[in-house]
Amino acid sequence: MSINTIAKDVIIELESNISLLVVIYSALSLILSIIYKKTDFALVSIGMFVFSYIADRNIIISIFILSITLVFLLEKSDRILATGKYYRIINIEFLIIFAFFVPYYIVNIINIGNVHFNEEYCPYSFYPVKAVDYIIDNVDYKDSKFYTDLNWGSYVEFRGLKAFIDSRTEIFCEEFNSGITVLDEWASFNCDRSIDKFDALVEKYKFDYIILSTRGYDGELRYDDETGNYYIDHADSDIKLVDNSDKYEILYYDDDFSVIEVKK
Repeated sequence: MSINTIAKDVIIELESNISLLVVIYSALSLILSIIYKKTDFALVSIGMFVFSYIADRNIIISIFILSITLVFLLEKSDRILATGKYYRIINIEFLIIFAFFVPYYIVNIINIGNVHFNEEYCPYSFYPVKAVDYIIDNVDYKDSKFYTDLNWGSYVEFRGLKAFIDSRTEIFCEEFNSGITVLDEWASFNCDRSIDKFDALVEKYKFDYIILSTRGYDGELRYDDETGNYYIDHADSDIKLVDNSDKYEILYYDDDFSVIEVKK
């Protein structure tokens, strides 16, 4: 068994246990907040639980804030903290968690450095690895705007391209970012997938290039065994959407993704 495999198993075990710890900390903090009638701490407890649930990357900061919250709440009880025992336990426990997660993030950063070469971490059927490789080798991408999908926009950004949208949905909707309607427009196109709607989107955001899926669609919910993800297939492959239009030119095409240039 390789060191990389052992490290990966340890990380998976840590992630499952740390998620449980967030639940315990949130519940304990909420109960103490109610007992001591601290509405602000109660809101923090609920907020940190939701925050950690949204994305795994938020777990460590949630643990940090919940640890501080618990310390303040436990200080309300002179009996519990007569010797400062629980205060020390919480802080020592947090330092242990932090010591584990620093190597965890370092390992992930090292893996990310090789992500476009390693299909285990970045399946080519789910991420436009080869399409982005083509763009970097053949296109002046640094000053270009790209239409991308929500599910893999973050990968495109990681490779240095300017993506239309990524999985941080909260920053792309008006409720959190006044005047920004990117998420609604992306969702509207995904529901309709008409050439007129797509043309309007391209015109509004002045895309130079488009990265589209070339998979066939039939409107059913499907499960990808390779990635472990569910995805919704639509009426036709995206590539057919622009294939018959004189506004676009297909530069690159493989079984999973395509690169299209917007003619100026």
